[in-house]
Amino acid sequence: MAGPDDERWSDRLVRRRGAAAAAGVAAVLALAGGLPRLRLDVSNESLFVAGDPALEAYARFTRDFGGDDAVYVLVDAADPFVDPDRGRLLALGDALRGLPYVVEVTSPLHGRVLFAEDGALVGRALAEARDDDPAAWRARVLGYPPFLGQAISPDGRHVGFLVRLDPSVRTPRGRAEVSDAVDALLAAGPWRDLPHAAVGTPLITTRASRLLLREVARALALGLGVAALALWLLFGSARALALPLGVTAGALVAALGAMGWLGLPLSTVSAILVTLLVCVGVADAMHLLTAHERLARGGLPPRVALARALDEVLAPCLMTTLTTAAGFAALATSQVAPVRNLGLAASLGAVAAFGLLLALAPLALGGWAPAPRPAPGARPVERLLAALGRAGARRPRAVVAAAAVLTAAALPGLGRLEANQNLVKNLRPDEPLRRALEFVHARMGGTTSAEVVLDPLAPTPSGDPPAELLRRLEGLEGWLAGLHPAVRHVQSVDLGLREAHHLFDGPREVPRDDAAAAQLLLALQLADSAFVERFVRGPRLRLSLRLDLVDTRELKALLRRLEEELPRRLGDVARWELTGGAYLLNRSDDYLLRTQAESLAWALAVVVALVAAWARRPRLALLSLVPNVLPVVWVLGLMGWAGLGVTAANCLVGAVALGVVVDDSVHLLHGLREGGVEQALARAGRPILFTTLVLVGCFASYLAADLGHLRQFGAITATAFLLALAADLLLLPALLVAWDRTTRGHFGT
Repeated sequence: MAGPDDERWSDRLVRRRGAAAAAGVAAVLALAGGLPRLRLDVSNESLFVAGDPALEAYARFTRDFGGDDAVYVLVDAADPFVDPDRGRLLALGDALRGLPYVVEVTSPLHGRVLFAEDGALVGRALAEARDDDPAAWRARVLGYPPFLGQAISPDGRHVGFLVRLDPSVRTPRGRAEVSDAVDALLAAGPWRDLPHAAVGTPLITTRASRLLLREVARALALGLGVAALALWLLFGSARALALPLGVTAGALVAALGAMGWLGLPLSTVSAILVTLLVCVGVADAMHLLTAHERLARGGLPPRVALARALDEVLAPCLMTTLTTAAGFAALATSQVAPVRNLGLAASLGAVAAFGLLLALAPLALGGWAPAPRPAPGARPVERLLAALGRAGARRPRAVVAAAAVLTAAALPGLGRLEANQNLVKNLRPDEPLRRALEFVHARMGGTTSAEVVLDPLAPTPSGDPPAELLRRLEGLEGWLAGLHPAVRHVQSVDLGLREAHHLFDGPREVPRDDAAAAQLLLALQLADSAFVERFVRGPRLRLSLRLDLVDTRELKALLRRLEEELPRRLGDVARWELTGGAYLLNRSDDYLLRTQAESLAWALAVVVALVAAWARRPRLALLSLVPNVLPVVWVLGLMGWAGLGVTAANCLVGAVALGVVVDDSVHLLHGLREGGVEQALARAGRPILFTTLVLVGCFASYLAADLGHLRQFGAITATAFLLALAADLLLLPALLVAWDRTTRGHFGT
C-alpha cells in the first residue's frame, strides 16, 4: 500500500471532497454578489467601448443639443381639425406632456405655427386657440413646412406627436419608465380607438431588452434540457446528471456575477453566453464521467475509480479549458462592446467551469457505482465511431481531396462577407415592436435619426450662424430629400427662417445679409424659442435626418454619400461632424467584419500555440488542428455565398467555433498517446459524439428564437459543429494515415 508521501493529488482531492466542494461553492457565492449589479442595455451607445470616436462625437452632440432621445406617436385620424378627432388628439398631446422626462411635445395641434401680426412674428398653437376656425387652421398647418412629413402628412390624415425627452432619460431604467408610461397612456383615454403606434429610442430599447430576456430564459431552459437528455442517453443515471448540471449552474452564476462586479451589461448577444456556458459546463464533465464509468466497471472501487479518472482527464480537460477560454478571450479584441463583454464573460465562465468540476466531482461521484453496460466496443456507438475512423484511414486521399474541394469552394465566399443588419426584419412578423415600426414606416416614416453638427469657420461678430451657411443648408436639404427612399424628413433652423421671411413679404429663403439673417433668427426665437433651441446653439447648427430602419448595408451607402457631399457643399464655410443613432448603428457595423477576422486570427494563433506546446510535437498539433479550422472556413464561406450579413451575433462564429470544437481534437490527441486512432476513438469517441450532440442541440434550439439574428447564429454554429465532428472522425484519421506513411510509421504510438 502506498504511504502518505506517495498519495496522488487526485487521492487527496477525493479524500478532502467536503473542503473542495465548500471552496468551490464559496467562490461562486462571492461572485454571485455581483448579480444584483447586473443590468441590461441594448441602446446604440452600448455598442461601443469607452473612448470610441463615434461615441465621443455622440456625447458632444447630446451635451450641446440635448440628444435625440424621443418618442414618436403616430395616429390615424379622419379629420384632426374637427371634433371628435380634434378633441381626442388635443387630449392626447396634453397627456403626453405629463409623462416623465418629457421636455416638449410637438404636433400639428400643439406645435407653434408662425403668423405675421402687426409687423411682428407670432407663434401660436391650435391647442391654445381651440375655438378658431378649423378650416383656417387646416390650411395653415398643411402649408407649414416645418410640420410636413413629420408632424402631419400632406393629406392631413396622419398626425405625429414628437415627444422630446430630457437627456437624463438615457439609462435603461429611465427608458423603461418612459416606455411603460407611453404604453399605459395609449391603452387608455378617448384616443385608444384611433389606429396608432409609438416608436422611438426608449420604446425600441425597452421592448428589445424584454424580448432579449425572454430569449435568455428560453436558451437556458432549452440548453439545460438538451444537456440533461444527452447525459441520460450517455449514462442512464440520474446521479450522473447532478455533476454536469451543477457545474453549469455554478459557471453561469460565476460569469454573470463577474459581469455585475465589472459593470459589464447584458446585451443583444447575451443569450449566446448562456448557451455557451451550458455546453462548456457539460463537456469536460462528460469526459470525466465516461472515464470514471469505464474504470469503475473495470473493477475499481468508486472512489479509486474517480481518482484515477481525474488523473486521466486532468491534462486534456485543462487544455480544453485553456483553448476554449482563448477562443472566447479573442473576442475581447472587438471594438463592439457587447461582443467584447461576451468574450470576457465566457472566458471567465470556462475557467470557472473547470474549477467547479474539480471541486464538485469528488463529492458528487465519490459513491457512484455505474450500472452494468455492454463491454466497450460492443455498443452501437463505438462500432459506428470505429467504422468512421476506419473509413477515413482506408481512403485518406479521397477524404483529403474532398476536404480540399470544399475549402476551394468556400474561399471565394469569404470575400463576399459583409456586415448587414435590419432591426425590423430581425423580428417576427407578429412581434408588437415590428408591427409598430411597420405602422410608422408605411404612413410617415422616420423611426431613427442621423444628425449633422455644423460649426461655422467664420461666425458672425454677434455669434450667430452666418447667412451663407444657413442658405447652403437649403440646397443640402433638397439634395438629401432625394438621396434615398429611407430619408423621410430633413430639417434645420433654416426651414423656420425661410417661412418667417416669407411671412414678412420676402422670398421663401434665408436673407443673404448676416445682419438680416440674425434679425430674422431673433424674431423666430421670440415666436418659437423651442424650435430655434432645437437646432441652434450659439453659432453651431444641427441638421436632423429622420430615416426609416432599413438594412444597414443601405444605411452605410446613404451615410457614405452624405459624408462625401458635406465637404463639397459646406467645406469652405463650416466644420462638420456626423452622429446620431443611425450613425452609431452604422459605425458598429464597420467593426463587425473586423471582429470576425481579428478574433478568428487571435483565437487561431493562441489555440495553435497552446496545442503545439501541450502535444510536444508542433507538426502533429498543426495537423490535428486542420479538421477544426476547415469547418470554420466552410461555414463562413457558406455565409458569404448565401448572402447572410455579418451581425453582432454571427461575427462570433469563427472564434467561438474554433475555441469549442478544438476540444475534440485535444481529447483525441490525448488518446493517441495511449495507442492508435481506433484506441483513441474507443476511449474518447463517445463523450466527443455526445458533446457535439449537446452543442448542436443547444445551438439548434435558437431556430425557435424570436430574434432573427439568433436563429441565423444557431443554424450556422450547429452546422459548424456537425462539420467539425465529421472532420474529426473522417478527415483526422485520413491525415494521420498520410502522416504515418510520410514518416514511415514513426507517428501514433
